[in-house]
Parts: sequence; C-alpha cells; structure tokens
Amino acid sequence: MALFVKVALLTLLARVFNASKKWRLAIYIVLGIVLAYYIPAFFIKVLICNPISAYWNGINGHATCINQGKVITADSAISVVTDLAILILPFPLTWSLHMPVGKKIKVIGLLSAGGLATGFSLYRLIMIIREGESPDQTMVFTKVVLTGKCRRGNWADMCMSSGVKHFDQSIFGLHMLVTNEKI
Repeated sequence: MALFVKVALLTLLARVFNASKKWRLAIYIVLGIVLAYYIPAFFIKVLICNPISAYWNGINGHATCINQGKVITADSAISVVTDLAILILPFPLTWSLHMPVGKKIKVIGLLSAGGLATGFSLYRLIMIIREGESPDQTMVFTKVVLTGKCRRGNWADMCMSSGVKHFDQSIFGLHMLVTNEKI
C-alpha cells in the first residue's frame, strides 16, 4: 500500500511541476530508492518464516524465521526517510512557480498534509527502538500495526481507539498549542 501511494505522489510531482532536469533527477532518485526497497521488502515480509506457516504456528522442527525486530526496524527507518523526502521535495518546486506568494504558501500548506504521515512514521520508529526488547512483543507489534494504520489516513477511526500510548495527551497538547488555552 505505501509503495503505491509513494509512487503516485512522486510521479505526480514529476509530471505536474514540470521540474528542471536537476529536480526531476532528484524525484527519480527517490522513486528508485522507494522501488528498490519496497518491492524486495514485500517478499521479505511475506517469506519472513520458512515455511510461511511457521509465522503463526511457531518455530518447530526445520522451520526458520528471519529476525522480525530487525525487519520492522529497517522498514520503519526507510519509511521515515522516504516520507521526509516526499514531504520536502514539493517545497522548492512550489516556490519556483510563477504565482503570488500567498498562493504558493497555500499550495505548500496543502502538500504539507503528508507531514502527519511522516510524524506517525517517526513516532513508530521511536516506539520500535524504545520498546524493541520488551517482553510483550505482541503489544509492541499491535502498536506498530495500529500506527501504520494511522499513517495511511485512518487516524480518526484507528488512532483514537487504538491504545496508542499518549495519543489523547497529544491531542490535548495540540489543542492547547492552537487555541492558547488550558484544558
């Protein structure tokens, strides 16, 4: 899912902004990194255990599994880097457009909505690193999956009811920041 969203955003940037060769090259490099990572990562995640059923049945006999913690950490780190690149790339491209500054700021604001996904990616990476050695890996994995759902835009439904640690405090903090009033 993340692969298709990122490819769509990058190809949209390349096509809509009619960027110079330098910026088009930067877009295609990020696109190449996204494709070079996410396609093999899909197969690594599917084939994390051999046989695949060992993932849910447990390791016994001749079954083997790749270190899942390292796979999830690498996936989160790459996700943060590619999300940041996709978030930052439109800024200089928008600024080079021939339009009033007010409109440029509105376009940048609209394109910055992806910052929420980047924030959840970063939160997820920090959570994985911080709780990676937790004895309750089921809860850690559940939080990772639910923050992944938050990243994809289902945050109103999923994050509010997911048990993501301190999310409600973050909402109150955001409210205080925006309104300058204490709750």
